Amino acid sequence: MAEKKTLVKIMPVKKLLLAGAGHAHIGLLRRRCVTPSIKLDITLISAQPQFVYSGMLPGWMAGHYTLDNIRIDIKSLCSQAGVRFIQQPIVKIDAKSQQVMTADDRHYSYDVLSLNTGADTDMRWLHNAETSSVITIRPLSEFITHWQQILTDARQSKKYQLAIIGAGAAAI
Repeated sequence: MAEKKTLVKIMPVKKLLLAGAGHAHIGLLRRRCVTPSIKLDITLISAQPQFVYSGMLPGWMAGHYTLDNIRIDIKSLCSQAGVRFIQQPIVKIDAKSQQVMTADDRHYSYDVLSLNTGADTDMRWLHNAETSSVITIRPLSEFITHWQQILTDARQSKKYQLAIIGAGAAAI
């Protein structure tokens, strides 16, 4: 009797590239730590090694939390989830060639790209000598530095004025 041969088709492992470390990607990493289900080659690229949880930012501003209370160590979380972490700003996405380019001129290919980079506010058009004190809430890492200076300036002034423009949860 002839031996029956079974052909096994080996599927290549898909490359999932996570651009940014926003809420959705943090959630995915946490789920992978608990249940690493589907076999994927996952890379997360973020300019920042830590994620500041924006929902707790107002509490930090009010002094209820320390900065460590509202930060998540992305690099450590990636390691726990079996995900490669690259700390670089993304400067270009080429959908046609399915590649992401980082500031250090490296190219990373992907089969699936997930964008979760968060908001950024470009206020360069507003900055001049008269409006040099305008700061934005995004990116959060820059705002945190500015907020520390605002507190220092306010404590040293008898008449400090602060205007908040916007109606997001943090502004309220």
